[in-house]
Amino acid sequence: MANMGKVVIFVATFLIMDDSTVHINSQSMLPVGTLLQGGKYRIERHLASGGFGNTYVVTNTYFDETCAMKEFFMKDLNLRAQNEVTISMPDKRPFFEAHLHKFIKEAYRLRKLHNEHLVSVLDLFEENGTAYYLMDFIVGESLKARLNRQGYPMTEAEVMPILRQALDVLEVVHREQIWHLDIKPDNMMVDRSGRLYLIDFGASKQLHTIDGRTLPTSSAFALTPGYAPLEQMEQNLRFCGPWTDLYALGATLYKLLTLQAIPTPQELLYGTQLTFPPTVSSKMQQLITWMMKPLYNQRPQSAAEVRAFLGGNTTNDETIVGIPADDPKEETRPMLDMAEDGKETVYVPFDQYLRKHSSTLEHQSETIMVKGVSFKMIRVEGGTFWMGSDEEDAYDNEKPVHQVTLDTFSIGETEVTQELWQAVMGSNPSYFKAPRCPVEMVSWENCQTFIRKLNSLTGRSFRLPTEAEWEYAARGGNKSKGYKYSGSNDIDDVAWYYHGSTHDVATMSANELGIYDMSGNVWEWVQDRAGSWKGPKKYDSVLQVNPQGPSSGSHRVFRGGSWHSSAGSCRVSIRYNDTPSSRFNYLGLRLVF
Repeated sequence: MANMGKVVIFVATFLIMDDSTVHINSQSMLPVGTLLQGGKYRIERHLASGGFGNTYVVTNTYFDETCAMKEFFMKDLNLRAQNEVTISMPDKRPFFEAHLHKFIKEAYRLRKLHNEHLVSVLDLFEENGTAYYLMDFIVGESLKARLNRQGYPMTEAEVMPILRQALDVLEVVHREQIWHLDIKPDNMMVDRSGRLYLIDFGASKQLHTIDGRTLPTSSAFALTPGYAPLEQMEQNLRFCGPWTDLYALGATLYKLLTLQAIPTPQELLYGTQLTFPPTVSSKMQQLITWMMKPLYNQRPQSAAEVRAFLGGNTTNDETIVGIPADDPKEETRPMLDMAEDGKETVYVPFDQYLRKHSSTLEHQSETIMVKGVSFKMIRVEGGTFWMGSDEEDAYDNEKPVHQVTLDTFSIGETEVTQELWQAVMGSNPSYFKAPRCPVEMVSWENCQTFIRKLNSLTGRSFRLPTEAEWEYAARGGNKSKGYKYSGSNDIDDVAWYYHGSTHDVATMSANELGIYDMSGNVWEWVQDRAGSWKGPKKYDSVLQVNPQGPSSGSHRVFRGGSWHSSAGSCRVSIRYNDTPSSRFNYLGLRLVF
């Protein structure tokens, strides 16, 4: 990570109405009706009180407009004599004035940050021995309040617009070298139109760098357990950056989608797995797992990287979530926000939602963690299928088309990545080095060594797939739609081919089972022998049950095509082979158990 110039980390409480967060000490608050700035602002009601400030709803009497106002007031140090803020310990005045100065600078910084997902600072003034700043007043509720109100997780369709809006604002904030450091459902608010507001910016701390070195600080980070990554929990300012916020955002997504307790980063580091309900897509599970990597350099390094992973803009499958126009406490039954008709927010009874979605559970899967690296295995229900091809472009070794019956098995959602190979083997042989790209430059024999070590670490029985298992999974198993490539008849939807190098796994569309890159990216070794020196033998025409391939042969088979291949070489039925010691930058593997 490169430290550039001055890095600013600060706290700011944006005022948005959410009664669930009100903590008021009336002894420290200005009385309702108090006039400030010569009568320009009148306090209408108290909203909240915290360790470093009070917040109020006020009226701008000049324009008859409602605003929010924050007052600097240190709960453990300040007293109030009439309206004047005093200090209980005179020797602490320099401490108070230093923090007051930071409060004023905070307002200046916030005013310069222009984004629709941040509340605007409207005015700043000093009065009563302290300082105040005014903000837009937005009616909304926090995501925490929403979860408490509805009592069940949000859907992925509801979460996606929240995620995209959060990435929008984080790109703006991080561009200014500001880290939020306290992203969580409490600090993400949604108004009635579904617009997200990111509030309460992080720990009250300002970092400076000289020649790339972070200067030490005497005060500690503020943090929220569950949402703070290792570098924040260990007070390691050097390693904080955009990735720190992205960890917390990932933890927030996990909470919104599961309502489960969030594992600590130490638990994740030592192998605890994130668990998801089957309604959460494999891509979203992969994203959250990536964002919550315990080590900062294994996470996405910017909001732009997360956006690239998601791809595209808001789709019609995403639900714009707003708060109900009426008081949610008046609802007599659980309600769910749905947006089906031109993005208009509609409130649907929860039992109706359950009926609608009860049949849409995705494929079963299992996430496995090895030395801080997670990967997912997709369950493939057994069945009978037609293996091979008799199409015009098929080679002889793809014929004849014949029936194969297979038992249930599980297969890797993606090809084995370089980060997983590195975690197991302690080295990375790949030519195109990138953690989330598939490992390559590995022979069939190397793969056997990798699998033995992986099984020793996990206590599982991983292996390479048989040819029949590989093709059945590539075709979509018993959910197959008969595509030419794995997941589509349009290769550009599902495969990296003729692209000059490998690419991160799972960045193209998945097939019918939620499996990625079975066409393209890298060829994949399978367990079977080729049966002849020149190439895989032709298939037998009889029905086969759990076939293991020829019992002899000097070569091993690989399947699926690669970044180096033509479209024709990425068909689900294509077969090639080489010696088990061969290593190429277009040849990797996928696991089965």
